[in-house]
Amino acid sequence: MKLFALCVLCLLSCTLFVARTSARCLSSKPNVERQLVVNGTQTPILLEVNGWDTSSIHTYLVGILLEEVLGYNVSYIFNFTGGEESFHRIAGCPDTSNFASCDPVSTTKRTVPYTMVNLEIWPTGKESSYKKWVEQAQQVENAGILGVQGKSGWYTFTSVVEDFWINSNKIVENWKAYKTDVINSFEKAEADPVINAIALSHCSAAEGCTNGWFHGSPACNVSVGGDPSYCAALYYILPTYGPGILNQQVANLNLNVSIAWLGNDFYTKVLEKQASNIPILFGYWEPDAYLAKVNATRISLPPFNADVFATATAAPWGPINCDYATDTLTKIVWPRLKDLATPAYHLIRQLTLTNADTDLMLKLHVNGAGTMSSEEVACQWLTDNIAKWSSWIADPSPCTSADWIATVASCDPATQTREVTFDWRYVRSDGNRTYGSNCYGGSMLPAPTHIVCDFVPLTSSTGLAFTVMSSLMITVGVGLVGLVLANHKHAIFKRAQPLFLASICLGSIMGYMAIMIQSVPKSDSVCLTQPPLLTFAFTLMFGSLFAKTFRIWKILENPKLRRVTVSTWHALGYLAIGLLVDAVLLTLWFAVDPPRAVSVATVQPGIGTVSSLHCRSESSLFLVVILFYKLGVLIFGVLLAFKVRKLSSDFHEAKWMGMALYCMFLLSAVALPLLLAVDLSVMAFHVVLCICIILGGSIGSYFILLPKIFHFVKKTSVSIYAQPSSPTAELTYGTSRGHRNSILSHTSDGSLSGQDEVNGLRAQLAAAEAKIRSLLASGNGNGSGRYSADEMQSLLTATPPMSPGLPNQFSGL
Repeated sequence: MKLFALCVLCLLSCTLFVARTSARCLSSKPNVERQLVVNGTQTPILLEVNGWDTSSIHTYLVGILLEEVLGYNVSYIFNFTGGEESFHRIAGCPDTSNFASCDPVSTTKRTVPYTMVNLEIWPTGKESSYKKWVEQAQQVENAGILGVQGKSGWYTFTSVVEDFWINSNKIVENWKAYKTDVINSFEKAEADPVINAIALSHCSAAEGCTNGWFHGSPACNVSVGGDPSYCAALYYILPTYGPGILNQQVANLNLNVSIAWLGNDFYTKVLEKQASNIPILFGYWEPDAYLAKVNATRISLPPFNADVFATATAAPWGPINCDYATDTLTKIVWPRLKDLATPAYHLIRQLTLTNADTDLMLKLHVNGAGTMSSEEVACQWLTDNIAKWSSWIADPSPCTSADWIATVASCDPATQTREVTFDWRYVRSDGNRTYGSNCYGGSMLPAPTHIVCDFVPLTSSTGLAFTVMSSLMITVGVGLVGLVLANHKHAIFKRAQPLFLASICLGSIMGYMAIMIQSVPKSDSVCLTQPPLLTFAFTLMFGSLFAKTFRIWKILENPKLRRVTVSTWHALGYLAIGLLVDAVLLTLWFAVDPPRAVSVATVQPGIGTVSSLHCRSESSLFLVVILFYKLGVLIFGVLLAFKVRKLSSDFHEAKWMGMALYCMFLLSAVALPLLLAVDLSVMAFHVVLCICIILGGSIGSYFILLPKIFHFVKKTSVSIYAQPSSPTAELTYGTSRGHRNSILSHTSDGSLSGQDEVNGLRAQLAAAEAKIRSLLASGNGNGSGRYSADEMQSLLTATPPMSPGLPNQFSGL
């Protein structure tokens, strides 16, 4: 028969994955075609069918409704074993051959479970599994009761019961009869070699069996001196069906009965015994069509005791000494069905049948009194009971924006927009796009629309304007570098230290290059390029300025007039330290949390969720560290400018440096909050960032270079440079800082020294002072003995200067 052949196949292959391909049962076509999508992959709803008739009938009944009314794809998973393993399969345990090793916490579960629905769980004996997977782990969900009540038990053939009553006036449908000589008329344990071989593969010694048989009474166990021929044989299907219950009933009721589990062979062997008129005991359950086929009678046991079952375990030995409970069959499902396939979940929750419904279907079944398969029986019942099952079906949900999927095209440079087109998330198989396959009515698909690009294209008007502007700035920067290096021996550039001027220009050029990269589509390489360009650009501009000024300050802080030499290469070392700190911070950033082109989903009104690329790190820690480091450098520059403010402007740029720092602080105070804290549009962010880079590069370079270029072009100089061949650049004579004297000179090797020229200049100063005193002592021409300011200036002018700086130093006398 079809069911038996199917069961044999299931036993050999463990499980068989079957998709229903038969003709339609219901004539109506579903309004919707729904899909179950798990992590982006479409999958059918997986219905578990266990190895008994009511399970297959009930499962086909739901499967037909899921396919032909709700529009889902369905596959049937035929598992001959039910029981506790159903919980493991629905929970997603990966190893179907070793469910015992599956743990709710430590075992990694399958993304798509082995099965998703079981409509017929018999609760008795599965209390521990229910508590473990449903109540505690919540990896299996209780979908409510099926409504059908079932009860397992012991059975024998009705013909045997009648023969004993007619011939011996004995009642054998009571358990006490099997403590008497009634057992002599039943098939004995281990009497059938074929059954012995079958039983051996289904129960091991670890499960309490000897040679595949469980002997509850020592009188039946040959290993302890008993005789199996003294005990009646009781056959059942698998130990996992109500694990431990049969074993404990036999042992605790002290019955001379032994148990053998036959697997799928159970069905044929029981029928063979009936055909041979051999009295046997066997375990089974009702309702089921098989009992009608074999015409069996249930044997009564002591009444069910809930307290006893509450303390029982699945072990072969335990406290059970009473009858089975009357089970109200329960449905269990994969919890994610509630969200991923809500209409299907609703149907399963609402499904309710009675014993009368099930009995009627069993009478039509081939294993009962009828000729239909399980699927045919289910179809017949659905055809005859449309009003009943219609109440289980939820109306198709109206289409909403959640049913759309937006496709965003690439950026169009001409319009700086991306076209957005819409389609249903699940499209009907017939291609009709009036509504989606999983909804009906409600909103229709919107017309195509446009959104702004997630970057400003290089060829757009804005991108092109800033690109041209930055290109001009780069060209000017390269020209300034060439001008400075070509005229590095000129007094103006020589005193301003040409290598540092060139470094400042190079820094501004790197900043302008970052503007061009800003107009390139975001990628990992682009995200990794911008931070180094901007970081090194800042250090080259302001680090060079501060290094050369710090070089001057080292000479200024020399109260004892000792020889102090700070070479150009020494000063460049300060700049190199700043660049090294940048390199270390950037290396750590890129190694630990590199910025990547990350797809960021945003909700666009009327469109839905749209993804765009942005450069992001998981944390802003390194960016904050670099910003505070740069802030510290700027503060150091302010202090340095204050230190050298009284020196001649020929050797430093305190005035211009102060103006540049002021502008940078002002620019940072305005721009950084806008860029980091305000949710700017793509265009606004691009404009603000580019303006900041251009202004920052210009402030850092042109405030320092333009005054020098102006003097260079006009060929003018401060008075102390009237004799450029003189080794002395400036003589400062004053009373500040303990009346110290400092002399700055620019020597041929580019280093700054003080002591070499001091002695000679002091001698010149002393001679000039003596000459002035002599003139003062001789009196003036008008006899007053005092000189007016004009007369004093005339005297000084008439006196040959001993140093180019003396007339200016003493003009106020």
